[in-house]
Amino acid sequence: MAHCPPELLDDLGALVAELRGWPGVIEKTRGVFYLRRGPFLHFHRQADGRRRADVKGRDGWIPFDLPRPISAARQRAFLRVLQRMGGDVELDRRAGDGGEPVADLVVRSAPLRGTEVEGEEVPLAIDELPLVALLGAFAEGTTIVRGAEELRRKESDRVMTVVDGLRALGARIEAAPDGFVVAGGGELHGGRIDAAGDHRIAMLGAVAGLASRTGVEVDGFEAAEVSYPTFADDLAQLVAR
Repeated sequence: MAHCPPELLDDLGALVAELRGWPGVIEKTRGVFYLRRGPFLHFHRQADGRRRADVKGRDGWIPFDLPRPISAARQRAFLRVLQRMGGDVELDRRAGDGGEPVADLVVRSAPLRGTEVEGEEVPLAIDELPLVALLGAFAEGTTIVRGAEELRRKESDRVMTVVDGLRALGARIEAAPDGFVVAGGGELHGGRIDAAGDHRIAMLGAVAGLASRTGVEVDGFEAAEVSYPTFADDLAQLVAR
């Protein structure tokens, strides 16, 4: 067994953030938690790539299995939406550590068109729906997300943080009980967005800043570190290419 690498904890961002806030808890290295100077929780990975966690109980360590980080179906869901909108993306698929599917991406500028995301596609792309809203702001036509009530139960009410945040930057977007409607064909003038303690909104604001005229200042940008500690550095390297 080996220590669980940070990228395999990304889908446990809410849990890790909660643990970090417990009184007396210290995270010595990412995925290894100490309580009152003694270890009590350790995430690790087995040779076949499966994740496990050991929890310290009265009678010693108790192991249990964790779900796989993210399925290939979920990885492909957002790309399908992007390609349906006209996005020009090439994938060079390869196997990553533990057999997880990864790919090198080549993305080219292309005109976008509005789309609708609903039904079975919603749970597969639930974490990327804020990006769908951002894409919709630049697409021709209307982009609609419906059936996504789960967004309101994320680290923030993600329907309202997406709508309020992008509207403040110049997007024409309206909230719905189970999603949002974006009128495209516009642009973002830039400004300020509040991450509201939500890592997805922090990253959305940063990406929106790259597409805006004057840039975006993200209040609470440190929230991005919950699920993607190297996001700022990786984004800077990408922009510098």
